[in-house]
Amino acid sequence: MQIIEDSRNIKLISMADTEIIEVGKRGVVEIAPYYENGEMASVLWFKVIGENKDRNRPAARVNGKYVTEILYA
Repeated sequence: MQIIEDSRNIKLISMADTEIIEVGKRGVVEIAPYYENGEMASVLWFKVIGENKDRNRPAARVNGKYVTEILYA
């Protein structure tokens, strides 16, 4: 199964530079995977939804190539 098809809620993502983004900390209410078109293929990204909960304006976006770990709730 691909990450984008997994219906479980993401609790935490960590990056190679040891940064960790976790739901429930620093105003993060949701982390959601999505695809964006790249030059030659779709690229996996993660939307970090903040307390404003506006899914169209995420608090941050993380390129999937930097994500080293995903923990599900």
